Amino acid sequence: MSLENEQLTPPATILMDDILGDISDFNNTESKLYYLGLPSCPFLVARSSFPTIAWKQRVNYDGETMLKELRVVGNHPLKEVMWTSIDVVRIGYVGEPFAPVILWIGVAPYSLSSTDGLTIAHKCKQILDQNGITDVEVEIRESVVNPSVGPKPLTTTLGFSIRSEGTGWAEGTSGFFMAEGGNSKIFLITARHIIFPRIKLNNDEYVHENTSQPHHNVLLLSDCSFRELGESIKNAVEATESMISSQERDVELFKGKENQNEFKHAQAELDKTKRALEQHEMIFHEFYMHWGYSDNRIIGHVIFSPPVSLGVGVNGFMEDFAVIEMDTSKLDANNFLGNVIDLGTLITPEDFVDMVHPLTLQTTEPLHTPLTVFYTSREMRQPHTLDENGEPCIIVLKRGLTIGRVNNVASFTRRYTGGDKHGISKEWPVLPRNNNSGPFSSNGDSGALIVDGHDRMVSLLTSGAGHRDSLDVAYSTPMVFLLERIAQRFSQAHLKPVLS
Repeated sequence: MSLENEQLTPPATILMDDILGDISDFNNTESKLYYLGLPSCPFLVARSSFPTIAWKQRVNYDGETMLKELRVVGNHPLKEVMWTSIDVVRIGYVGEPFAPVILWIGVAPYSLSSTDGLTIAHKCKQILDQNGITDVEVEIRESVVNPSVGPKPLTTTLGFSIRSEGTGWAEGTSGFFMAEGGNSKIFLITARHIIFPRIKLNNDEYVHENTSQPHHNVLLLSDCSFRELGESIKNAVEATESMISSQERDVELFKGKENQNEFKHAQAELDKTKRALEQHEMIFHEFYMHWGYSDNRIIGHVIFSPPVSLGVGVNGFMEDFAVIEMDTSKLDANNFLGNVIDLGTLITPEDFVDMVHPLTLQTTEPLHTPLTVFYTSREMRQPHTLDENGEPCIIVLKRGLTIGRVNNVASFTRRYTGGDKHGISKEWPVLPRNNNSGPFSSNGDSGALIVDGHDRMVSLLTSGAGHRDSLDVAYSTPMVFLLERIAQRFSQAHLKPVLS
């Protein structure tokens, strides 16, 4: 590997006996606070920079504790190395331009002691040094990789909440639409583990081959999410009724006064709120009338889903998808837009531009164009856009609205695919946009389509890694790989569905 103009000096040799002799200095406070600022604040198990570099909680000029954040690798020789089981990220302090590259290893909670962890971290560091990469440290944290399955609210375009009939506890997100045979059939693509969540019990290929075969139905919303959504609509009705009562008092207060402008304004506001109440009440009525029974929420059935497989193809990605044939009677041709993510009133066009591409984006309309183009593997490794730190990366978003950064170095995760079977698979990591943006993904996001600000598809979200109930890194399957696998079964499928 050529490091070109890198001026790297091999570190002094450190004996393991010296490291383990100082283990008492590797204290519980450091373990708990080392990653303060990351979404899940995972526990530090070990780091290769110990004991050479002592840790202390840093504060800024105002005496406030400094927080850390994850960043993409960007331009670094390490991006050309194909690793076997870890994340490669930059971890730096918020507000500081420099952030060192870290080989970030996740282990199950309580599975590795700091003593053994330090030995492993320094052994990994030695391997890096032997390959001429001496400016990268190794850190081990407690982290669990889990499918992002769980409750999530309903939306009306790409990104609506779905679940399998009979497993209402496992809820995910719709990915994207495809069509086959012109537009006679419309498919919905999502992650398999949403539809067949009991992967350890059943990881066989599913094919719906004839009309006599029972359907494996897919529904909108779990019962829990249905109740939560109904409650939110009810709360909106009650809040609007309360606002009307307040505005009626304002109208009475200004009635008969000399300045009729205040009265007219108050009356106009009251009339507008009453119209809003009518809309809310209509939505509340239609919601329970049309969607109250689970049978009414069936939107289609699975026609094909290969088993979840690890290390598939020459690139070694995880295969985790299901193809659902939509019941077109549940779709309205007047408002079916296909592969469009509608952000609605979640964000203004100006804020969208600032958040998604602070340095390079030119468009002012957030994602109103149908999504038909996707990134190649080379483009994901060598992006042409920059983040706010000037590092090459793809700024992405999903319905939510959450915005993040695709790392330009792939990650590897260890997964179980049934019984005692497990293996390692490559996935594409998405990091939070910054320290204030929160995690990119959460429960219920599995299957969601990840896109950039130029109306291009990037990947399909499958899981995330973190500590406790928060995720530091989201993992996804690139669209270029996913579409190749789908085409092996549906050679005529395309990304431009039209509902006639």
